[in-house]
Amino acid sequence: MVRKRGGPKATRLVQSVRLRADTDTPVYRQIAEQLLAASGDGRLDGSRLPPTRRLAEALGVNRNTV
Repeated sequence: MVRKRGGPKATRLVQSVRLRADTDTPVYRQIAEQLLAASGDGRLDGSRLPPTRRLAEALGVNRNTV
């Protein structure tokens, strides 16, 4: 069985990422910290993240940021 990249849990997770412009924390770090926290507390549950292009598009950032 082949697992699709970026299943429903990953999609919900990406939708829950909140990027703040009013902070000194760089956007790439905000993304990394939120994804690591989600992985640590089980929200990812082994799901694969979407490809970087889709992830960047969903977050409204440049692909290099992701």
